[in-house]
Amino acid sequence: MAYRVSGIWVEAFSQAGFGAFDYPASGQWDPGWQVIPGDLNGDGRTDLFLLNAAGVHVSALSIVSGGFTYVGGPQWTPGWTVSSSDLNNDGKSDLFLYNPVNGVWAEAFSTGTADFTFATGTWDPGWSVAVTDFNQDGFGDIILSRADGTWVQATNTGSGTFTYTSGNWGSGWTIYTKRSGEH
Repeated sequence: MAYRVSGIWVEAFSQAGFGAFDYPASGQWDPGWQVIPGDLNGDGRTDLFLLNAAGVHVSALSIVSGGFTYVGGPQWTPGWTVSSSDLNNDGKSDLFLYNPVNGVWAEAFSTGTADFTFATGTWDPGWSVAVTDFNQDGFGDIILSRADGTWVQATNTGSGTFTYTSGNWGSGWTIYTKRSGEH
């Protein structure tokens, strides 16, 4: 896990005993990257998707002996919030990107090689976004919320399409979700 201020990261593997860890790899990245965990290539190991404020992104694919293989991609427009979930039910973690300034969203479907194909759309700007599989159908769903308590559940029907339910809980609530596949 990377530490946002210094960029120092240490990989820690839990041993069979309680509270014991192996530390097979460590390093340092530039500070300030968003670090989003997920299995980007479908190999069963947790990889990391890294995105900085300038829109530069790197997929850090976990390797068996510890550490990562890095695959970069073209620079994206800055300002995205990024969440990880299996959005197309293919066993690989995909990314859901949302730009709260202009409302543009994108589903970035992992190809398994640290590259992505996209489905895009636009919602109103200013939402907070959380992603999880609400109905356990294997597709990551989206919950959008605002400080005034307004919420919208976008149930993923595949291929960049959603069905919507909305309401208002009242202000002051915080949304916590687990990533798809967590128990």
